Amino acid sequence: NYAPYLENSLWNWTRYYQIINQCNLIIENTANIPSVNFTNGDIEKNNLIAQARFLRAYTNFYMQRVWGDILLIKNSFKDPQNIPPVARATQDEVLNFCIEDLVYAEVNIEENGSKAFGSVGAVKSLLAHIYAWKHDYINAERLANEVIISRKYALEAIADYSNIWKGNSQESIFEIP
Repeated sequence: NYAPYLENSLWNWTRYYQIINQCNLIIENTANIPSVNFTNGDIEKNNLIAQARFLRAYTNFYMQRVWGDILLIKNSFKDPQNIPPVARATQDEVLNFCIEDLVYAEVNIEENGSKAFGSVGAVKSLLAHIYAWKHDYINAERLANEVIISRKYALEAIADYSNIWKGNSQESIFEIP
């Protein structure tokens, strides 16, 4: 019998922390690049940081749900052979950090039409999910309604329901290719 929670990938945090470290590197290094080096100046620069913060929040939230209290890594590690001990963070610390990342992303993320990148809809959907985990149902409902009212997403017709498994369906908000 197949049980997805028994897969080795769920017991190995390495891949998730590699994603978080890459996000941290993007956030830290992009902030140091002068805006004149970007085609669209601060808009493009802030969008790159927003994309990284969205993905970091997405990864931290996923890990929090799977494993409970995780190591909340807020900065990159330059030397993988010399990583200091890090204590586990509480669920509230992790979720509040995710919210902080997503609030930044909501304001700075640029729509590009691809579901493989963060979007305002993806940010609001993730924020709604996190608020629901925090039992803040007022904010969860508000954000979920904003996504629904945007009319950028829709439920597949029952006859086309299998489209959700093919990818890029009208129900899809964010997809990792």
